[in-house]
Amino acid sequence: MSNFTVRVIVFSVGVPLLLASVILAPFRSHLLFSLIAVVASAGAGWETAGLFPRYCFSYRGEAVARLVLAALLPTVALLHVQGVVAGTAIPSVITGALALVLAGQALRPTKSSLRYSLPSVGAHMVTLLYPGLPLVYIIYMTSVPEATSVIVVFLCSVYLNDTMAYVAGRLFGKRSGLVAVSPGKTRAGFIGGVVTSPVVLVVAAALLPTAFPGALWRPVVAGLGIGVATVFGDLAESSLKRSAAVKDSGNVIPGRGGLLDSIDSPVFVAPFFYGLYHLLFL
Repeated sequence: MSNFTVRVIVFSVGVPLLLASVILAPFRSHLLFSLIAVVASAGAGWETAGLFPRYCFSYRGEAVARLVLAALLPTVALLHVQGVVAGTAIPSVITGALALVLAGQALRPTKSSLRYSLPSVGAHMVTLLYPGLPLVYIIYMTSVPEATSVIVVFLCSVYLNDTMAYVAGRLFGKRSGLVAVSPGKTRAGFIGGVVTSPVVLVVAAALLPTAFPGALWRPVVAGLGIGVATVFGDLAESSLKRSAAVKDSGNVIPGRGGLLDSIDSPVFVAPFFYGLYHLLFL
């Protein structure tokens, strides 16, 4: 079975299941969808930590620490949406985590190991913040008016962008090497992806006018911003993988690699979508 066929099968199954979790289980502010986001953050954050040199996590209990860091911020966001903690909890948690990580470096057992302190701090904080912090905004989408429609449009605008970029690149892409970080990217793929998101937003505004109100220019502007951000979400993760000299962040998803490889675009886009939605439609 070709890699393309596997990708199509995984996409055709995974995305509908994700959309079903939003549409069919909206109770408790889309609790099920938020829990999926927390689990995804834990898995993808684990893969992010694995991109760093092994010495950055060379201590007893590092596996637990990686999972806790990876899932921490989306979990706090979930508790905030459910009314358990205050909205100021996330910056407080980030500050507290940084303090603990820095304090841990001061307790290193040998003088020679201190040379690993700076990269270790960076690895731990990146594991906390990526993809956890952007995923916070996906969970916050569950609290906006008409959240079901908003989340569905968000997912469609990102994954259809990815799909059309892939299709346009295969059908019409003749010149690759558009950017150094991803030599396989083509101009046709870039254009195909970027123009898809405005189309999705314009259609959404026509079908869901109460969720996406206002003049036509609003969904067009929002869609263009989302389209560009989607492309850069994939490129940003590619830069991390190239720095780590690996092709995929993991191998848990056939045809796509790691979990982070499959959610890199929605993770990167989520803060932009959330901000643009509040700016243009609320």
